[in-house]
Amino acid sequence: MTFNTNKITFTSPLEEVVPHPKPATHFIPEAFKKFQREEYPNDTVKGCMPFLDSLVSGYILSLPAAIKVSHFMEKEDRILKIEVPKKLTESPKVCSLVGVSDHPPQQFPQSMIPSQAFIPHVFKFHNPWRIKTPPGYSCLFTQPFNKDLDWKIIDAIVDTDDHDIEINFPFFWTKPLKLNEQYIVNSGVPMVQVIPFKRESWKMETKVDYEDKQRTNSIETNDLRFYETAATRFKDWYKFKSWNKKSFK
Repeated sequence: MTFNTNKITFTSPLEEVVPHPKPATHFIPEAFKKFQREEYPNDTVKGCMPFLDSLVSGYILSLPAAIKVSHFMEKEDRILKIEVPKKLTESPKVCSLVGVSDHPPQQFPQSMIPSQAFIPHVFKFHNPWRIKTPPGYSCLFTQPFNKDLDWKIIDAIVDTDDHDIEINFPFFWTKPLKLNEQYIVNSGVPMVQVIPFKRESWKMETKVDYEDKQRTNSIETNDLRFYETAATRFKDWYKFKSWNKKSFK
């Protein structure tokens, strides 16, 4: 199947000093690359095309600058401070484009804070890149799929065809730190996954397929045996029957 090639543009005044966006294919974990399908007789995640698609879809924005995370007590309050080292933020322009800020706790419902958050506080990565998509296309900004990171991005969708300013990314810090501990995350670590998509209207429908219902009733005697045989003999059944290659260059 052939698809049209659309164009997504990333623009930044700091393009000479910060990591550039790259297709997500550049960030496939080494452990996944080295993992062998043959290590388990009934196939492994290495042969799962939906899992692979999650790793290679869209683009990755990397952490534009190193961040320092400090955990300490201030009076009776436990504080987590996340900042960019001062030498990188001497310029106000650089500071506003690569820094980390936070939101007042009143701006986010406590009941929606993820359980893995180290403290119930919303921080925000400043992003130096403006993102432009063709008319009718938006972007999903989400946690890089299937990657073990020190934060949890708050997912969002932005209509990037008509939003010509930098988009910042709220997040929760998830890595536990000891009291009075300082922790450094270097620039270049995957920060956000960007997946462009076409805006379209959808209408949901649910229905019962009576022929399929009858077939389901006999699954124990027919279909289950077929499925088990197919899964054993033909590991790449989904890949050759249903899967389409995605391209993010």
